[in-house]
Amino acid sequence: MALAPTSTSTIPGPGRSGSLSTTLAFQRDPLGFLSKMLEQYGNVVRLPVLGMPMVVINHPDDVKKVLQDNHVDFDKDAAIFELVQPLLGDGLISVVGGASWMSRRRLIQPSFHRKRIEDMTQVMLSHSEDMLRRWSGFAADGTDIDVGREMSQITLRIVARTLFAVDIGAEGATHPYAQALEVMMKELSAFLQFPIIPLRAPTPGHRRFWKNIRIMDGFVYDMIGRYRAGTAENQGDLLYMLMNAQDADTGEKMDDRQLRDEITSFLFAGHETSANALTWTIQMLTEHPDVESRLREEIDRVVGDREPTMADLPKLSYLTAVINENLRVNPPIWQIMRHARVDGELGGYRIPAGSNVFWSPYLVHRNPDFWPDPEKFDPDRFAPDLARGIHKGAFIPFSAGPRICIGNTFAMTEIQLILTRILQRFRFESRTEQPLRKVPNISLWPDKPIRIALQPR
Repeated sequence: MALAPTSTSTIPGPGRSGSLSTTLAFQRDPLGFLSKMLEQYGNVVRLPVLGMPMVVINHPDDVKKVLQDNHVDFDKDAAIFELVQPLLGDGLISVVGGASWMSRRRLIQPSFHRKRIEDMTQVMLSHSEDMLRRWSGFAADGTDIDVGREMSQITLRIVARTLFAVDIGAEGATHPYAQALEVMMKELSAFLQFPIIPLRAPTPGHRRFWKNIRIMDGFVYDMIGRYRAGTAENQGDLLYMLMNAQDADTGEKMDDRQLRDEITSFLFAGHETSANALTWTIQMLTEHPDVESRLREEIDRVVGDREPTMADLPKLSYLTAVINENLRVNPPIWQIMRHARVDGELGGYRIPAGSNVFWSPYLVHRNPDFWPDPEKFDPDRFAPDLARGIHKGAFIPFSAGPRICIGNTFAMTEIQLILTRILQRFRFESRTEQPLRKVPNISLWPDKPIRIALQPR
């Protein structure tokens, strides 16, 4: 059902004559510029960005309306998804809605049921143990670690093992797939900062992007081929499950291209964002020793020094609160966009059909009307009795509504288990050059490596 427009007022914002200056200001400092625009014009702003004009929203009511209440009127055929289509294809993350999306979601959903994720916890714990053994050597010889690189390695190992039953090794960064992924992500980030020259144009950076996409695709298609030929053993991985999943209504299975798109999408979502969340959470703990101490006390009380289990996680309520507060302050996915399929209304303004509706979880999570003292890192906001009262549109690290991230339980379980194992073994001492600046590329990373020294407990 189309939204009923309640106002014909012009959406406020900088004039169209300033499209170039607006575009350059947005690209130089997206978060700073968006924050300034929202402060100047209110919670609904029209931005005439070249190639991607958009309506920016920042009120949780409007976010909830787009993602949940009227989600059928807003779809993913927005400009931003066209930019990442070469990477994600028509995977579940980026495919436009309707029957195609619903069919894909039904096929994939069983792979992320709680029992399936519980089976994956041993992979998460095994790779955590490998990492911590290496860390013991670093602690013994006084070597600092780059937290972002370490978290990227472990999450890549976990997602590769659970996606296609491949162990890329403890030194994951040296694996050809990992190397190709790193170069591809670097070039994609550079493109998204200034997406004027199309990716198909043969610039040096774009050629590197496509070369490494081909390496990644070759790896995935090789795995699919081995499974099709019966030369790969079923090890309970996601690729095997997706290959054998059938649509309940049509009986159809995924073809090779659909499998490639899903595996690549889950690799991106399950590797980049989890590594980012772990990195920032550890940084927050080094900045807030009182939070770290309280968290260690909870882990010692609930788990002790044994290996944590899925059953322990609901009892680690402060751990969950710490992770959620980090996701509020440092959401990995800092920008989301939808395409208005019909005329509608947001914040009292008419939103014409065809509009790109944009919002930043980073800024929504800092809306002072919903988050008192929003810059303060305070996990008690997510204490069980308070968390129930949080507005459904005010905290959206995994999006919301029917298209909420299908892997959110997987990601939270992975983050909880890895942090628990780390905090059981080590204390942190920051070696990071301060201050840190947040850089909004594909996800929200710091502008310099987060380095810590490790002290065994």
